[in-house]
Amino acid sequence: MTKIPESDAGQTAKLLPFRSSIMQIEPQWIDYNGHLNMAYYNVMFDRAIDQLWLELGIGPDYMRARNGSTFTAECHVRYLREIHLGDPVQVSVLLVAADEKRRHTGEEGRHATDGWLSATSENMTIHIDMAARKVAPFPPDIRTRIQQVLDRHSAAPRTEGMGRKIAMPSLHQSRTMSRNASQRSGTASTAWKSGLTMSSYFFGGFSAKASDPSSRQANHAGCAFSQG
Repeated sequence: MTKIPESDAGQTAKLLPFRSSIMQIEPQWIDYNGHLNMAYYNVMFDRAIDQLWLELGIGPDYMRARNGSTFTAECHVRYLREIHLGDPVQVSVLLVAADEKRRHTGEEGRHATDGWLSATSENMTIHIDMAARKVAPFPPDIRTRIQQVLDRHSAAPRTEGMGRKIAMPSLHQSRTMSRNASQRSGTASTAWKSGLTMSSYFFGGFSAKASDPSSRQANHAGCAFSQG
């Protein structure tokens, strides 16, 4: 994975939304089902977030020089389509909201060449004073950088699943998701390749056949957790 120098803070963050470097699936990440294990989606999302943080000047150099860092407080992942060994992946990160201590982000993990959506992640991260190990406000200069990116990203539409909670779907919702998946799967790749916005074309099911977007969709799969 390409490391973006922290000295270049703010340059790549001007992209809307931010896009990570292209990541390759590591063989040990494939589980006994023959696809990317759920835990490693989080690894890729986390690496993409780290790249954006470098652009904001809050990477490892920031922690060493100013004794501040960020922790994840909450995460909700939706698994929509299988990724296999050999599939290149790129993650889009959208800064949705921020205040003096927190940032709310939405991520989409896509096949880097074909553009189809595999998974989404919604996260809340908090700024930490590493000396006290407690939540603390961002320094004014960092807060300004965050606000600049937030202002740019505010022009992008939010993904369809933003703010969604885990619940059993109703019969009507299940039929709607299956119908929408079939209608939207082709459009998603076009939107991704054009580089216009984060797509809202994902659906709440997991495609068992990656090559067949009209295949029957299983029930929504996802996870959420909180970390102190």
